Amino acid sequence: MLKKILVSGADFRYTAGIISIFEISDSKISLLREIKFEHPFAEESEKGKGITGLVRDGDSGMFWANFSNVIVKIDIINEIIVDIISNDEFNDLHDLFLHNNSLISVNSGNESIDIIDCNSKLIRRIDFLGPDLRNRKPQTTMFSSTKPHLHHISSARYNDKNELIVGLFKQQRILNIDNWSQVGTKMESPVHDIQVFGDEVCWTTVCGKVFSSHDEKPVLDMRDICEQIGWIRGLYKDETHAIIGSTALRESNNHFYSILTGQNSLGAEAKIMMVDINNQKLVSEFVFPDSQFRKVYSIISLNQ
Repeated sequence: MLKKILVSGADFRYTAGIISIFEISDSKISLLREIKFEHPFAEESEKGKGITGLVRDGDSGMFWANFSNVIVKIDIINEIIVDIISNDEFNDLHDLFLHNNSLISVNSGNESIDIIDCNSKLIRRIDFLGPDLRNRKPQTTMFSSTKPHLHHISSARYNDKNELIVGLFKQQRILNIDNWSQVGTKMESPVHDIQVFGDEVCWTTVCGKVFSSHDEKPVLDMRDICEQIGWIRGLYKDETHAIIGSTALRESNNHFYSILTGQNSLGAEAKIMMVDINNQKLVSEFVFPDSQFRKVYSIISLNQ
C-alpha cells in the first residue's frame, strides 16, 4: 500500500486553512508538505474554522474546499486559490462532496444542505428548519454566530440508491432523508465523516468509534486501540485499513468531550492514525506540528 492523502484542517489561533499532504506505506505515515491558505475574508472570519470539507474536482487536478463561510477552488500544485463561491447564507460550512456535477455542501450554521451547480454556481437548498422556524431565528450574516443549532448537520453522502444520507450532530444519529429511515442506532456521541462503499455506509463518532451500517457494534473503537485520542473527526477507509483524524483538545472543546466520555483528556494532541481493521491494531500515527493547536477535518485520496 503506497498512496498519498490530503488532510484538511485549521489552527485554533488563526483564520488560515491548512492542507497537509501525506504518503502512506504499509507501516508508516510520512508528511510530505503542508500548505497554508489565507482566508479570502480573513479580517471578518472566525479563528479556528479553517478548511473543513475537501473534494477533488474531477480530472482537473484542482480541489474544492469549504473554507469556514466560503467555498474555494484550490490549485494544490501552485498553492493558490483560483475561484471563490460566496453566499450570504454560507455559515460554518462542514462536509463537501461532488454528485452529478454539483457540489453538495453541508451548511451547518444555516441548518441546510446546499447544492451548487459547478458551472452556473446557482444554489438550491434543502432547508432543515422550514419557513416557520426560519422566520423565528434572528437575522444573521455569513460572519455571525448562528448558535444555538437545532441539528448542526455534520456530514452527508448519497448512497448506492441515490438517497441522501445525513449526519445530525445534535441528535447523534444518521437519517436517510429520501426514504425517511434511520441508519444504525442513535450514537452515544455526535457523528461525523459519513462515507459510502457500495451498499455500506460508514461513519465516525466524536468519542472515537467507527461504525458500519452492516454491523450493530462498532467496527473500531479508537479508545481501545490508542493510548490517547482527542476529538475524532476525519476518516479514510479501504478494505484493510482506516486512517482516522484526531483534533486537539483544548479548553474550548474539552468540557463537552469530558461530559460525553467521562474522561478529562485536556491536552490531547492533533494527529492522524492508521489502523489495521481486521486485527484492531494501530499501525502508525503522525502527530501534527503545533499539535496542541491543530484541528483535523477531512481525509481524502490525492489521486481519486
